[in-house]
Amino acid sequence: MAEPLKAALSRSYAIDLPIDYLPDKCVVLERLNVGQRRALLQAVNRLLQDWPNRFIEFCQSNKLASHFLIGDHKQHLPFWYLRVVGEHLTWGAYKVSDDEIIFIANYVGKEERKPSPPELNRFLSHEIITRARRAGLIKAKQYRGQCRHCQATQRQFKGGLSRHETQQFRCGECGRKYQQDYVSNRVRNPQRYSETARHQAVGLYLSGNSFKEIGRLLSVQPRTARSWCKAYRPCPE
Repeated sequence: MAEPLKAALSRSYAIDLPIDYLPDKCVVLERLNVGQRRALLQAVNRLLQDWPNRFIEFCQSNKLASHFLIGDHKQHLPFWYLRVVGEHLTWGAYKVSDDEIIFIANYVGKEERKPSPPELNRFLSHEIITRARRAGLIKAKQYRGQCRHCQATQRQFKGGLSRHETQQFRCGECGRKYQQDYVSNRVRNPQRYSETARHQAVGLYLSGNSFKEIGRLLSVQPRTARSWCKAYRPCPE
């Protein structure tokens, strides 16, 4: 495994690295002789100069990719080294340029309308679409409404569903989420049940029914029936 690296060091910097490296063993500096230490330190000094430009140029000119530079020792390598190898020396999938993303968005969004995610997913992955939206390359569909936190009326977007399957919206100004009916601007009524149902619950409780039975008869939660009864007459704990 060390032969490509030895050949690259000899070809680029005329450094002869007389170290036999095995994938399942680590190189201990204290166990090397003087000649091996000198060669190793010379190679490290050359590769770390002007980091990471010289290291990237060295690996690209000698065709050393990430699978060789990382191998099976990813958990033992420092973050700054892994980041450079992952960003500049990984031969993976083709990276879509900004111009290509804009062209695809204009092609899909005909008649000056905003392209929908299913339409974009035919050409771009979810990660690329998210990155393009954050960079402003793809304009997200905006909705009428006013943020309940900062009172902004522009840059209001859909923000997914809540755990109760209620549509949420995200404010592009303050970044906070809220729930609001943009179509009718309806203000939610906190009193979902009528006074008749509340009186019925109190009457059933005074007749000796449990809160579970009251909830089953009136199609409400037992804790809701308990709160109604406590409002009219204190209930024992």
